[in-house]
Amino acid sequence: MRAPAFLFALAIAVLLPATPAAAARALVASEIRYTLRHAPGETGTAWVVDVEVRGIPADAARLTFELSGWGGAADAPGYLEALETSSSIHAAGPGRFEALLGDAPHGVVAFRYALHLPRIGSAAQRARGLLATHDDAYAFGYSWSTLVQVFVNGEPLAGKRTLTLLAPRGTPIITGWAGRGTAEQRVVLDAAMGNAPLAFGRPTHEAERSRGRFDVEVYQFGSGRDATPAVADVLIAAGPVLARQFGTAARDPYRAFITDHAGGGMGSHFGLRIGFGADQPAGVEEGEWFRAFVLHEFVHDWLGQQLVEDDSSLVWFKEGFTEYLALWTATSTGLVSREWFARRLLELESIARTRSALGQVAFGDPTVSWRDGDGPLETLAYTGAPLLALLLDVELREARRPGLPALVRDLLRREDRAYGLTTLATWFADAGLGARWQRSVLGTELPSVRELLERAGYRISADGEEASRLEDSRALDRFFAFRP
Repeated sequence: MRAPAFLFALAIAVLLPATPAAAARALVASEIRYTLRHAPGETGTAWVVDVEVRGIPADAARLTFELSGWGGAADAPGYLEALETSSSIHAAGPGRFEALLGDAPHGVVAFRYALHLPRIGSAAQRARGLLATHDDAYAFGYSWSTLVQVFVNGEPLAGKRTLTLLAPRGTPIITGWAGRGTAEQRVVLDAAMGNAPLAFGRPTHEAERSRGRFDVEVYQFGSGRDATPAVADVLIAAGPVLARQFGTAARDPYRAFITDHAGGGMGSHFGLRIGFGADQPAGVEEGEWFRAFVLHEFVHDWLGQQLVEDDSSLVWFKEGFTEYLALWTATSTGLVSREWFARRLLELESIARTRSALGQVAFGDPTVSWRDGDGPLETLAYTGAPLLALLLDVELREARRPGLPALVRDLLRREDRAYGLTTLATWFADAGLGARWQRSVLGTELPSVRELLERAGYRISADGEEASRLEDSRALDRFFAFRP
């Protein structure tokens, strides 16, 4: 696929020499200006991006443009193409381009490139579902796999980001940053640009909800049945509750995107995406599994976006504890029943104990690489770690402590929002669970879900498939309450 020919004629990458005016600009804070043009063509769709860097620090020896490797974007065949770069900018690796500044660091560096979007349903799109993609009706992507990052002397360039998105006249532009516009959208951000969904095209369905000071916008694209009311209802029910629970609010308005490709979900700094194709069974969007699924991605706004793990060995915590907290919150807000909560955890246990490394690999082993393509370790992170979270929640409450949501709340109170294994170990030791941490995080001891549910206040039938509340439900009332 190629962009329309007229775009190539305009392509330029140039280093302007230093002048007295440029020297004066050196006193101005750094700024990166992005212009992204949505360019549908007869042979495919391209996103053409101009990047202009101003206020380059005086000690800069080299400046680098780098497309994140997130989702395989940097080395995806045929995805990124540099357009007519000058000799001062050269390729320096997959998705990476370097500008040699020489003796003129106070100029303006400009770089243009094109992203050739795979068609939805193509082999390229199925292989790398986080790339920007398109069909005849819409294009969808994320900023991390779209906008190059700028580095000076190997460090991220701090400063204001100005982003302008352009599309043919009448084409809606919808982003997690700024919501809906038409033909042009301009966004000004600080250095923390984050990851945001980007969409061009007319939504097939939309929904809005408001509750107090919290607003939700949901946009759906493609051929799937209308799932926007179901997603909006989950977000509006849980948003204020999670804000009270964790002590910080989600972004407002909070935006969600639904597409008919790339199944599963994805939380980001500026909203979430849910995959919901035309092949979904009738009524699935009204069911408890779907509500918990949406809530998992929403909880990532706190555990995954506002809080960030300091290394990849904590995937089990970010994903598994997010899953548990989503299930617990869905239950405490009435989005799912208490019986369904128990059945879901029993189901996760059956998966973890038959298909994963549960009991063989310690969650707290810092050498474990958890991303193995849905292999035994990734399965353990998603299905075994929620069981560990249940154990810790039960024992916190048995020790007359508020429960697991307090962990997230306390981490968010810290000035440093990055956490590591030592951070978590210290918190649980302070809560009186140091010995449990040794046995079940640094070790592999994990009681059965049935035992843990009964300790929480459930009565489980002999076959383990049915879970019912005690006739006196006060124990479960306490378990599904959180008073920080």
